[in-house]
Amino acid sequence: MRANGASQGKIGRRGKRTSKNTGDHGRRSAAGILSPPKYPRKEHRIERFGDFRTDPFYWMRGRRNPEVRRLLQHENAYMESVFAKLGGDQLFRTLFSEMRAHWKEGNASVPYRDRSCWFFSRNPPNAAYPIFCRRPFTEQTAGFMHEVGEMRGRDPLAPLPVYDDEVV
Repeated sequence: MRANGASQGKIGRRGKRTSKNTGDHGRRSAAGILSPPKYPRKEHRIERFGDFRTDPFYWMRGRRNPEVRRLLQHENAYMESVFAKLGGDQLFRTLFSEMRAHWKEGNASVPYRDRSCWFFSRNPPNAAYPIFCRRPFTEQTAGFMHEVGEMRGRDPLAPLPVYDDEVV
């Protein structure tokens, strides 16, 4: 400890002093960018089917945990400070539009059967997220996979029709 009570830290891998203080959420660098949040590790042992594993970030699953919410708000503020330095909203819009350009509008996945339902997803035009659907497997829908195969054979880019009995 120094005379003023501040901790010196220890020498890190690159020969620089590292701070022991992990509560500096909100300090700005010389460039005006917030420092990224530091997530504390809290070891949690999980046993599933006779296997054991340790998850140091299991505690972050708690959506209502005030510490998790505070860290997420700090991470969002960090992201905004980085984007502000690099170009702000214009860069964000450019990146979003580039990623969105790779998404095929009106596309649907190949249905697969799991127990008593067909499952598939659709990418509706101008939607931000895909829609995940299921359709009950009955005698009437037993030929659903053949119907989809025939449609894909005629036109591989044709969207699946919307069925009345489909659950979104």
